[in-house]
Amino acid sequence: MAVPKEPVRIYNAGAPLGVSDGKVFAFMMQVEQEEARVASWKLTEIAGGYQIQDVGTGNYLALPEGYDDGEGNTFGGLHQAVASSDNPKTPNSVWAVTELEPNSRVYTLALAGTGWLLGRNNIEDRTIMPKAVFAGSEGAVTEFIDIQPT
Repeated sequence: MAVPKEPVRIYNAGAPLGVSDGKVFAFMMQVEQEEARVASWKLTEIAGGYQIQDVGTGNYLALPEGYDDGEGNTFGGLHQAVASSDNPKTPNSVWAVTELEPNSRVYTLALAGTGWLLGRNNIEDRTIMPKAVFAGSEGAVTEFIDIQPT
């Protein structure tokens, strides 16, 4: 699999991913403000997958700690992705990156060791407001990710 060299833009359903107040969103229109902006990302291969780091802040794409679905499972439902820690040991920050077809630049990103796919909620409003990016089960999120060099 050929993961593009850094820096890259990551798109979900045609919208680039960025960060607002430490949370990950797909921006329906270009936004460049300190507190809300489309991000450039760096993918670094490590044991078990890749870490995905916001080049502008150094923070890692992750899922928050501490979710429990009441049945002893670490994650349940949809959980918004965050990029709020620059610690490379950030929990829940290793992603399995799988290219759908060779040289397609279309991937799925799954939290390593889980079936949780990164993407937008399949049920969302139709405004041009930024859309939250979640990790959830297949079918719950629009999981196809496009990774393009900037």
